[in-house]
Amino acid sequence: MVNSALLVLDVQNDIFVPENPNLSAFETALRVINEAIGLFRNEGLPIALVQHASSKKPEGSYSWMVYRGVISTDSDFRLSKSFLDAFWQTELDSQLRSSAVRDLIVCGFLSEYCVLSTYRGGIQRSFKAQVLEGGIASLSDDMTEFTLRLCEHVSISGLAQLFANGESGAR
Repeated sequence: MVNSALLVLDVQNDIFVPENPNLSAFETALRVINEAIGLFRNEGLPIALVQHASSKKPEGSYSWMVYRGVISTDSDFRLSKSFLDAFWQTELDSQLRSSAVRDLIVCGFLSEYCVLSTYRGGIQRSFKAQVLEGGIASLSDDMTEFTLRLCEHVSISGLAQLFANGESGAR
């Protein structure tokens, strides 16, 4: 039974610009995110690509689009959000429940804003949520470390081990 989903938050074109003061951290996190996408895809588990829209990043604009370096397919669930928490005023909760998801792995950008808010939003809705260690980034590495201290988290090797042992849910 499918019970885990990967939530990939805000890995969008506006992050991968030369003006980003912490660009290397985002590039490193993207490699881990893509590895997690591969693990979830191999297990046939749901992947949700969530894109943040705002007045500076309107839905459909180049800056809003998922970054070309993300390994995505048409089968990935896509969602646009306007708030930090990807659950707030979106269909994410109903989409996950219709796929019998109970456990969430949250990754993406920005650690202390959308990642932390979505992690908490999942917990408030009775999902078991974990943040993907190495798969989050922010403009400051201190904020990424702060987020990991607050959240239950799992490494990519921990996920790989769970899947190798035949466990479909993150524990």
